[in-house]
Amino acid sequence: MTIVSLELPPEKSGGRKIDGGDPANAAREILKYIREEAKAL
Repeated sequence: MTIVSLELPPEKSGGRKIDGGDPANAAREILKYIREEAKAL
């Protein structure tokens, strides 16, 4: 067996922080992001 090349995976984009102390409010923000920005739902 011969290793032809070895590369690191591409860098990941920065994470996203959800502001707010209330878990219910944070959940709404997460769902809004999933629907509008990620277009997953």
